[in-house]
Amino acid sequence: MALRHKISVCIIAKNEEAVIQDCLESVVPFADEIILVDTGSQDRTKEIALRFNAQVYDFQWNNDFSAARNESISHANYEFIFIIDADERVLNPAEVVATAQNAASGVGGWTCDMVSTFTAHDGTVERNITNVLRFFRNDKRFKFKGIIHEQIAHSIIAANYTVQKSQIACHHIGYDLSADIMTQKYSRNLDLLNKWLAEHPDDEYNWQHKARTLLALKRLDEAETEFEKILGSMGKTNALRLQVLNYAAICAYQNSHIDRAFEWANESFDIMPAQAFANFILGEIYYQRQDIPHALEAYLNMQKAAENPSNTALLAGDYQIAPEQMHWRIGRCLLAINELQDAAAEFEKGLKLAPANPFCMVGIANVAFKTKKYDEAKKILEIALQYNPQHTEIVDFIREVDEKIHASNIRKAASNTMQTAPDAAPLLSLCMIVKNEEKMLEGCLQSVDGVVDEIIIVDTGSTDKTVDIARRYNAQVKHFQWIDDFSAARNESIKYATGKWILYLDADERLTAQSHAQIRHLLDTAAPETGAYFCLIESDHYKLDGSSEKHSGGYPRLFRNLGYPDVKFAGRVHEQISPSIIANNKAMLMSEIVIEHLGYNLTHEEMHRKVQRNYRMLLAHIKEEPTYGYAWFQLGQTLGQMRLFEQAEEATLFAIKCGNLSDSVYASAAAMLSQLAGIKKNYSESLKWADETLSKVPKQLFGLSLKAHSLLYLGRKAEAAEYFQKALDVLKSNKSIPQSGFDINISEEALQNGLRQAIG
Repeated sequence: MALRHKISVCIIAKNEEAVIQDCLESVVPFADEIILVDTGSQDRTKEIALRFNAQVYDFQWNNDFSAARNESISHANYEFIFIIDADERVLNPAEVVATAQNAASGVGGWTCDMVSTFTAHDGTVERNITNVLRFFRNDKRFKFKGIIHEQIAHSIIAANYTVQKSQIACHHIGYDLSADIMTQKYSRNLDLLNKWLAEHPDDEYNWQHKARTLLALKRLDEAETEFEKILGSMGKTNALRLQVLNYAAICAYQNSHIDRAFEWANESFDIMPAQAFANFILGEIYYQRQDIPHALEAYLNMQKAAENPSNTALLAGDYQIAPEQMHWRIGRCLLAINELQDAAAEFEKGLKLAPANPFCMVGIANVAFKTKKYDEAKKILEIALQYNPQHTEIVDFIREVDEKIHASNIRKAASNTMQTAPDAAPLLSLCMIVKNEEKMLEGCLQSVDGVVDEIIIVDTGSTDKTVDIARRYNAQVKHFQWIDDFSAARNESIKYATGKWILYLDADERLTAQSHAQIRHLLDTAAPETGAYFCLIESDHYKLDGSSEKHSGGYPRLFRNLGYPDVKFAGRVHEQISPSIIANNKAMLMSEIVIEHLGYNLTHEEMHRKVQRNYRMLLAHIKEEPTYGYAWFQLGQTLGQMRLFEQAEEATLFAIKCGNLSDSVYASAAAMLSQLAGIKKNYSESLKWADETLSKVPKQLFGLSLKAHSLLYLGRKAEAAEYFQKALDVLKSNKSIPQSGFDINISEEALQNGLRQAIG
C-alpha cells in the first residue's frame, strides 16, 4: 500500500473565535499539521487553535493579504498545502486525501467548489458556487500576489505546472451576514484596493476587483464606468479580459443596460463558449426578453460547462449558481414552452438538492396549475409558504388557485344539476383524435370537466399512456389506423357521437373556465336554423427570431350533430367542418367561447417536424383536389414557415386564382402576400395586397398594420399615421372573435411606436 501524502493546512485569522472551531474540525480528518498565522486577535482565536494542536505564529497586519498568506505557507513542512479561512468548512475531507494520492506529476494546484450561502431580502437562503484554487504542492516558487483577492495560480503556471479541478467542496459562510456588516467588509476592501492602485496604477487585476467591489456595494454607475475603462485599456488577448467582460455584463444587467450587458456577454462567449458564466448571463437576458428557446440553450450550455469545466475557464474565475437554481431555470423555460412533464422533472431535481427551495416548489405548483390540478397546486404552495413566509408572490398564487377551485366547484354543482334533469339524452359530445399525447391530454380533459356529457377519443396509434389517461376520464376509446388524413380521423370520431351537439378539440387545447357556462347556455337556447358556433382560438407562436406573437382566429368548433355523413370534415390537413354546415343550410354564429391552443408554442425542432408533416399532407391533398383554394392557401402558409418565400408567394397567388376562398381566408391570403412583399422591400406591392385584405375585412388588425407600415416606408407619413391610429382603435375595441375570422395580436406598444415614427 502506498504511503499517504502528508498535508499542511494553513490559515490566517484575526478575532475569529465565533467560527474557527467548526473550520478546524472540518480539516482534522486530513491535516497532518495546522498552521495558523494570527494578525492581531484579541479574543480566543489562538486559544481555540492551540486546542487542535495548531502551530500558532503572530504576524503584524500590514494591510496585505498576500504577505500574511505567504507567511503561513512559509511554515508548511509537508508535500501539499491546503488553504482555508476561518469562515469556511471542508464538506468532504476524504476528497482532499484522494486528490493528493492521485495527483499527476504535472499538476501543481487544484480548484475546489466554494459554496457560498447568503440570506436574500425575502428570507430565502440562496447559494452560488465558485471555483477557487485552495490546494497545491508545497513548492517554494509558489507565492501569493496582491494585497487583497490574493492569487497563487500565476506562480504555479510560471513553474510549468497546470491547474485542475478537484471534487473538493467547501462551505463559505462569510457572506451570510447582515447588510451593514457586508457593507463594512466591502468598504474595507475598497479602501485597500484604492491604496494599492494609487501605488500600482497599471495593475489591471486589482482595477477589475475595484469595479467588482463597487458592484457588490451596488454603486452600479461607478462600477460600470470602471469596467468600461478597464475593457477599453486592456488588449483583446489579455487573459483577464474574459473575467472582466462577465462581471461587466452582470453590472450592466443589474443597471438595466441590457443591450450593453448582451454585447459584453456575447464577446465573452465568443472568446470561450464552454464556460458557465457568460452562458448564465445570456440565459438571464434571453429569458427577460422572452426568447425562451435561446434562454434554454444558454442554461443547458451553462449546466454542461459546470459539469465539465475547462482549465482555462477555471483559471478565469468561472461562476456557477447552485444546482437547484440551475434546475429551476431550465424548468421555467420548459414550463414556458409547455414541456410540462420535463419541467416538473427539473423542479423535482432541484427539490432533491434543496427541499425548501421556493422557486422549484412554485415551479411544480405551476405545472399542476397548467394541468388544472388545482388542489395539488394549492397543497404544494402552502408547503412553500411555510418554508418561505415572506414570499408575497406565493400568497398571491394561492389566491389565484383558490379562485380556480371555487369556479370548478360551481361547475361541478351545475353539472350535477344537469345530470338529474328529466331529459337524459346527451347534449354535448367531445370528439378528439390523438396519438402519443400523454403530456397534454389530461389538461385538455380537465378543462371540459362538467361541460361535456360524453367523450369520444379516436386513437391513431399511441404507444404511451394516452389511452390509459383517456379511460380514466370515462372516454369511449376507438382505434383508427392513421392514413395521413386528419379529416378521415375526425370523421371517425364524430360517427360515435350521440350528443345533440359536438365540440372538437385537440389534446394541446384547453377550454377556458369562463366559457363553460356560455356553452351550455348557447346550446340550450340555440334556434333550429343554427348549425355551428365560432369559437376564439388563441395561440402563442414562436417566430424565427425567437420572440413570440399571439394569433387569434375564429373557427366553428361547436356544431350541431346532424349525423355522419350529412355533417363531416373535409381536407387532409387544416380540416374544415364549415362546408358541410353550409351545405345543410345551417347558420354559423359568433360566440364568446375561448379555447387556448398550446400547440404552436414549440421549440424550433418540434415546429420543424410539424411543418414538414403538414407540407407532405398538403401536397397529397392538392394532387387529389388541384383547384381547392383553401389547400393551396395552407400550403402557402406552410412554405412561409419553411422560409421558402418565393414558393409561398406562388402557392398563395394560386389559392386566390382558384376563386373559391371565403372572404376571411382571402383576406388572410392577401395579408400574407403583403407581408412577403414587405420582406422583399417592395412596399408598393405590399400596400396593394394590404388594400386587398382590407377590402374584404376592413377591421383586420394585421391588415391595418401592414398598410400603415407600407405607407410609412413609402414616405407617406400622414396616411401611415391615419392607419396606425385605425389599428389602435381596432385593438382597443376587439374583445372577441376577429372580424376576419383570423388575426395576429399586434401589441399596442408596437403600434404606438409606428405612430410616433409617422408623426415624428
